[in-house]
Amino acid sequence: MQASILTSMDSKRLLKTFLDLVQIPSESGKEKPVTDYLVAKLKSLGLEVWVDDAGSKIGSNSGNIMGRLKGSLPGSIAFSSHQDTVVPGIGIKPQIADGIIRSDGTTILGADDKAGLACILEMFECIKDKPHPTIEVVFDICEEVGLRGAAQFDTSKLESKYSIILDVDGAPGRINIAAPYQDVCKIAIKGKPSHAGIAPDKGISAIEVASKAIASMKLGKIDDETTSNVGIISGGKATNIVPEECRIEMEARSRDEAKLNAQTKHMLDRFEEEAKKAGAAIEVSKERVFMGYKFSETDPLPSLVAQAAKDVGLKPQFVRSGGGSVSNIFNAKGLASVVVGVGFENPHSKDEFLRISDLEASANWVIRMVELVK
Repeated sequence: MQASILTSMDSKRLLKTFLDLVQIPSESGKEKPVTDYLVAKLKSLGLEVWVDDAGSKIGSNSGNIMGRLKGSLPGSIAFSSHQDTVVPGIGIKPQIADGIIRSDGTTILGADDKAGLACILEMFECIKDKPHPTIEVVFDICEEVGLRGAAQFDTSKLESKYSIILDVDGAPGRINIAAPYQDVCKIAIKGKPSHAGIAPDKGISAIEVASKAIASMKLGKIDDETTSNVGIISGGKATNIVPEECRIEMEARSRDEAKLNAQTKHMLDRFEEEAKKAGAAIEVSKERVFMGYKFSETDPLPSLVAQAAKDVGLKPQFVRSGGGSVSNIFNAKGLASVVVGVGFENPHSKDEFLRISDLEASANWVIRMVELVK
């Protein structure tokens, strides 16, 4: 094992980088200002840098960044954080009090995911002049609107076989080693309109069909690995018309693909059965939004990440998540990937905050991960 490089971490520099990043607007689809900053920064740190054309395909003014710092030591590792933020993310004014960073209350803070970006940049600052393995980065766009940038990224361009995504809320030390598959379904039911007061029996209520189907479904938490939800319902034109149409959008998730297939089929079958009983027509579309993944705690990648956490005084916490992330996309593309916590709390809200101590701990964690690569 090489000598530790943790002493190189500069807390003031790390904090300044984070504060600079959050003040650069980069709402989803409008990432170019932060892309320009990151490209310039990575080049100044000695990386080869590329920006792909993903933005032209998904409606962004920028692209995914890929960078590579060739190493003098064996091995390689990739890190990733996303460039974009949710709204409202323009005009962020970070405030620091009692060791905690918040916005001024009119915007998000943007620590999701600029805490991750700052930690990765600080890692490069620390190792650029020291022996190190090859280190690669992917900074994706449009993560907050469906992982769309990562979906466009060509992982075959990476030399690394392992990647670590810095993009989980909560204290550093959290390691997501499993995440679900997800299906999203859209259903359109077409009944028959009639006057609701004069001839209700001559109509077929699309809303009633949907209601009966939904009422008969297993929804919510199905088991420890599986959930489902009917999220959107719309239909009808007036109170005096038996509704001809009803549209429903719903999802199911499971960390077990067979369980997901069964749950999705169950939900769609209920709509088909109720439509048939009522004599209504039905149209169904189903999309596998992302694939799931599972690691054991003793697999090489989780083991490295957990050992690095222990080495810098963090307690590793292995988590099996119910949400999706860039790790789902990368694992599906054949790039082994876990997602780790970087300390931000209350993301996607004006109450978002980040403890400076957690930012520093996360940066040390990333540096130690690099040290352990063989």
